[in-house]
Amino acid sequence: MTRQTVWVLALLVGVTAAGVPTSAQEPQSWLHVHVEGGGDARENVAINLPLQAVGAVMAMAPDDIISPDGRLVVAEEHGVSVSDIRQAWQSIKDAGDDEFVTFMNEELTVRVARAGDRIEVRVEGSGEDAENARVDLPLALVDALLSGDGEALNVAAAIDQLSTLRGDIVRVTEEEREIRVWVDEQSVQ
Repeated sequence: MTRQTVWVLALLVGVTAAGVPTSAQEPQSWLHVHVEGGGDARENVAINLPLQAVGAVMAMAPDDIISPDGRLVVAEEHGVSVSDIRQAWQSIKDAGDDEFVTFMNEELTVRVARAGDRIEVRVEGSGEDAENARVDLPLALVDALLSGDGEALNVAAAIDQLSTLRGDIVRVTEEEREIRVWVDEQSVQ
């Protein structure tokens, strides 16, 4: 059995195990990832997972991928340390609302800014193959991911933080395809 097959089975078990809210009064948070278009109907993808299932699947991951306490160790061969990312992140938070990166040429404009409690990334393309992206990262989500010590990302804390969010997290619009990631309380869209 391939590793990919094992992960698909683990995902199915996690969804089955975590698909029911704990009580009628507690609405369940759902993570949605939809990819539509691309010129071929077979390329459309709709993933609708209760956030509890994401945690259940994560708990089944091998320890060399995600530790039992929900931390993802970032390998040093990528050339970026988590402690360096934490320092840069703290500087961005301390700077307040401001635009940090602006890149423009004939075909593309990229803007990265802090606006209130979010980091906004905007990519606007022009021309035939224009690609537009809108990413809104809540500061609290990044704080949760970077919480802790050492060279590990706290994925479990980020998933917990996702359960408090509602609305779009990522939206990418291309000429023939749209990718959207969001959180809400509905199982199917």
